[in-house]
Amino acid sequence: MLTPRIIHSLEGKGVVAVEGGSHHNVAFTSSGEVYVWGRCDGSQTGIPVNDLNDSIDEDVVLKSESGKAKILVQPTVIPGLKDIVTGAVGPEHTIVINKDGKAYAWGFSANYQTGLGTDDDVEIPTMIDNTAVKETKLIWAGAGGQYSILASKK
Repeated sequence: MLTPRIIHSLEGKGVVAVEGGSHHNVAFTSSGEVYVWGRCDGSQTGIPVNDLNDSIDEDVVLKSESGKAKILVQPTVIPGLKDIVTGAVGPEHTIVINKDGKAYAWGFSANYQTGLGTDDDVEIPTMIDNTAVKETKLIWAGAGGQYSILASKK
Protein backbone atom coordinates (compact mmCIF):
# COMPACT_ATOMS: atom_id res chain seq x y z
CA MET A 1 0.00 0.00 0.00
CA LEU A 2 1.27 3.45 -0.88
CA THR A 3 1.28 6.13 1.79
CA PRO A 4 1.75 9.89 1.58
CA ARG A 5 5.28 11.11 2.18
CA ILE A 6 7.10 14.40 2.44
CA ILE A 7 8.86 15.54 -0.71
CA HIS A 8 12.09 16.63 0.95
CA SER A 9 13.50 18.20 -2.22
CA LEU A 10 10.71 20.82 -2.09
CA GLU A 11 11.37 21.78 1.55
CA GLY A 12 12.56 25.36 1.84
CA LYS A 13 11.44 26.23 -1.69
CA GLY A 14 8.46 28.32 -0.55
CA VAL A 15 5.83 26.09 -2.12
CA VAL A 16 2.44 27.84 -2.00
CA ALA A 17 0.37 25.45 -4.13
CA VAL A 18 0.55 22.00 -5.68
CA GLU A 19 -1.55 20.78 -8.62
CA GLY A 20 -1.78 17.22 -9.89
CA GLY A 21 -2.66 15.75 -13.25
CA SER A 22 -3.15 12.10 -14.13
CA HIS A 23 0.56 11.36 -14.20
CA HIS A 24 2.40 14.60 -13.43
CA ASN A 25 2.48 17.21 -10.67
CA VAL A 26 3.35 20.89 -10.47
CA ALA A 27 4.41 22.95 -7.44
CA PHE A 28 4.25 26.75 -7.45
CA THR A 29 6.60 28.75 -5.21
CA SER A 30 6.29 32.17 -3.61
CA SER A 31 9.24 33.34 -5.73
CA GLY A 32 7.39 32.50 -8.97
CA GLU A 33 9.19 29.29 -9.87
CA VAL A 34 7.42 26.16 -11.09
CA TYR A 35 8.62 22.67 -10.17
CA VAL A 36 7.37 19.61 -12.04
CA TRP A 37 7.66 15.84 -11.69
CA GLY A 38 5.95 12.76 -13.08
CA ARG A 39 5.56 11.30 -16.55
CA CYS A 40 7.46 13.04 -19.29
CA ASP A 41 6.82 10.90 -22.37
CA GLY A 42 3.99 13.17 -23.53
CA SER A 43 5.70 16.53 -22.89
CA GLN A 44 3.93 16.80 -19.51
CA THR A 45 6.94 18.31 -17.74
CA GLY A 46 7.62 21.35 -19.92
CA ILE A 47 11.27 20.29 -20.02
CA PRO A 48 12.69 19.20 -23.40
CA VAL A 49 12.68 15.41 -23.56
CA ASN A 50 16.20 15.42 -25.01
CA ASP A 51 17.42 17.15 -21.85
CA LEU A 52 15.71 14.47 -19.76
CA ASN A 53 17.08 11.69 -22.00
CA ASP A 54 20.59 12.99 -21.28
CA SER A 55 20.19 12.43 -17.53
CA ILE A 56 22.06 9.40 -16.22
CA ASP A 57 20.83 9.71 -12.64
CA GLU A 58 17.99 7.23 -11.95
CA ASP A 59 17.12 9.24 -8.82
CA VAL A 60 16.15 12.06 -11.19
CA VAL A 61 14.82 10.37 -14.35
CA LEU A 62 13.54 6.82 -14.86
CA LYS A 63 13.85 5.52 -18.40
CA SER A 64 12.00 2.96 -20.49
CA GLU A 65 13.70 -0.21 -21.72
CA SER A 66 14.62 1.68 -24.90
CA GLY A 67 16.49 4.30 -22.87
CA LYS A 68 13.99 7.14 -23.33
CA ALA A 69 12.98 9.33 -20.39
CA LYS A 70 9.67 8.14 -18.98
CA ILE A 71 9.29 9.57 -15.45
CA LEU A 72 10.88 12.66 -13.94
CA VAL A 73 11.20 11.42 -10.36
CA GLN A 74 12.84 14.49 -8.82
CA PRO A 75 10.84 17.75 -8.71
CA THR A 76 12.69 19.98 -11.15
CA VAL A 77 12.34 23.69 -11.83
CA ILE A 78 11.06 24.44 -15.33
CA PRO A 79 13.64 26.62 -17.07
CA GLY A 80 12.49 29.82 -18.71
CA LEU A 81 9.45 30.43 -16.50
CA LYS A 82 9.52 33.25 -13.98
CA ASP A 83 7.12 35.30 -11.90
CA ILE A 84 4.39 32.63 -12.12
CA VAL A 85 1.48 33.40 -9.78
CA THR A 86 -1.07 30.71 -10.59
CA GLY A 87 -1.84 27.82 -12.88
CA ALA A 88 -3.84 24.70 -13.54
CA VAL A 89 -2.97 21.12 -14.39
CA GLY A 90 -5.06 18.93 -16.66
CA PRO A 91 -4.53 15.20 -16.99
CA GLU A 92 -1.56 15.64 -19.37
CA HIS A 93 -1.11 19.40 -19.87
CA THR A 94 -0.43 22.52 -17.78
CA ILE A 95 -1.24 26.22 -18.08
CA VAL A 96 0.41 28.85 -15.87
CA ILE A 97 -0.03 32.62 -15.59
CA ASN A 98 2.69 35.11 -14.72
CA LYS A 99 2.40 38.36 -12.73
CA ASP A 100 1.85 40.31 -15.97
CA GLY A 101 -1.22 38.20 -16.79
CA LYS A 102 0.34 36.23 -19.64
CA ALA A 103 -0.44 32.51 -19.92
CA TYR A 104 1.98 29.76 -20.90
CA ALA A 105 0.99 26.19 -21.77
CA TRP A 106 2.63 22.85 -22.53
CA GLY A 107 1.91 19.14 -22.70
CA PHE A 108 -0.45 16.81 -24.54
CA SER A 109 -2.60 18.82 -26.95
CA ALA A 110 -4.52 16.30 -29.11
CA ASN A 111 -7.75 18.24 -28.57
CA TYR A 112 -6.17 21.71 -28.63
CA GLN A 113 -6.44 21.87 -24.81
CA THR A 114 -3.21 23.87 -24.51
CA GLY A 115 -4.90 26.84 -26.21
CA LEU A 116 -1.98 27.11 -28.61
CA GLY A 117 -3.87 26.20 -31.80
CA THR A 118 -2.10 22.89 -32.27
CA ASP A 119 -2.97 19.26 -31.72
CA ASP A 120 0.73 18.35 -31.46
CA ASP A 121 2.33 17.90 -28.04
CA VAL A 122 3.90 21.14 -26.80
CA GLU A 123 7.29 20.33 -25.29
CA ILE A 124 8.15 23.61 -23.54
CA PRO A 125 6.12 26.41 -21.94
CA THR A 126 4.80 28.53 -24.80
CA MET A 127 2.93 31.81 -24.43
CA ILE A 128 -0.72 31.74 -25.44
CA ASP A 129 -0.94 34.73 -27.76
CA ASN A 130 -4.16 34.68 -29.76
CA THR A 131 -6.90 37.24 -30.39
CA ALA A 132 -8.90 36.08 -27.36
CA VAL A 133 -6.16 36.98 -24.86
CA LYS A 134 -3.68 39.22 -26.69
CA GLU A 135 -4.66 42.47 -24.92
CA THR A 136 -6.03 40.88 -21.74
CA LYS A 137 -4.47 40.50 -18.30
CA LEU A 138 -5.34 36.95 -17.24
CA ILE A 139 -5.86 36.09 -13.57
CA TRP A 140 -7.02 32.46 -13.48
CA ALA A 141 -6.62 29.19 -15.38
CA GLY A 142 -8.58 25.95 -15.29
CA ALA A 143 -7.74 22.70 -17.03
CA GLY A 144 -9.72 19.57 -17.80
CA GLY A 145 -9.18 16.52 -19.93
CA GLN A 146 -9.97 18.04 -23.30
CA TYR A 147 -10.26 21.74 -22.55
CA SER A 148 -8.80 24.69 -20.68
CA ILE A 149 -10.28 27.94 -19.42
CA LEU A 150 -8.62 31.31 -18.87
CA ALA A 151 -10.22 34.20 -17.02
CA SER A 152 -9.68 37.92 -16.59
CA LYS A 153 -11.43 40.68 -14.64
CA LYS A 154 -12.79 42.18 -17.87
